[in-house]
Amino acid sequence: MLKLNKLFMKGITLIIAFGMICVSNSTEIFASESEPCTESSRTVYYNAYTQALQEAEETGSENEIEKTKNEFSDYVYDLQKNESDETLSNMGYNQQQINLIRQYDGSQDIIALFSGSVTITNKIENYKYNSSTKQTSADIAFTFTWNGTSAYNHKDVLAVAWSEGLYTNSKNIKITCTYKSNRNNTKISFSAPSSSPYVAKNVVGTGNQSAKFTFDKHYGSRMRLYSATGKVHVTKKAKVPEFSSYVSYGETKTNISPSFSVSIKNLSISISFKKNISEIASKRCYKKL
Repeated sequence: MLKLNKLFMKGITLIIAFGMICVSNSTEIFASESEPCTESSRTVYYNAYTQALQEAEETGSENEIEKTKNEFSDYVYDLQKNESDETLSNMGYNQQQINLIRQYDGSQDIIALFSGSVTITNKIENYKYNSSTKQTSADIAFTFTWNGTSAYNHKDVLAVAWSEGLYTNSKNIKITCTYKSNRNNTKISFSAPSSSPYVAKNVVGTGNQSAKFTFDKHYGSRMRLYSATGKVHVTKKAKVPEFSSYVSYGETKTNISPSFSVSIKNLSISISFKKNISEIASKRCYKKL
């Protein structure tokens, strides 16, 4: 069930894993070889309330629907009572949304207007073949940025997958997550690999299909997840004339360990998230030598 942002998480756990993790009840996203990188970024406007209400309605339970409405309503009332306009602005709400929070009277229609957005990028960089070493190499460079907040407060997951034939290892994958203060514009960042106590790393599988990143929505009591930037370096001892990659952000709705599975055929990629994880932003990329 939902846990709202007023519940604060302690510390940061950022896990990096490779390979396939088998799951069920998933959503699939496909990267096609026919679509090149036509844009550097994609912004997705995401409304947690609308999605949660739709899922509650699909259960057919009136109690579940009413509980969902009340949880989101309590969250807005909490913002209204306890947060200043400056804090709300630092949390990513625009002036129109702040005015709606101040005027909120329990209307469900108003809750639906609190929509945040996630901007995600996926670029294939340094893609080349070295005829001397007979090796193909490439970097998958990715970012995401939150504007606004989500009512969910669990570990989210970023899936990075690529086409057949190229490989990576724990030394060739990096990410930096940035958290932003709700009280001011103070930011703090944590990177992996790192010796920081707030960052942990775990390697699973062979590392020849995907990389998995998980991260907390909050650091401490007043800092929220704001953005991340990272890179995966892949290689193969052969000439690989075409290459595709897929980056997908999954938001976790319950207290579970986020995971996904990957299916790859030639240049086509599908990602399946575990039950109770929703894909809220994604970006594909394709290049030829």
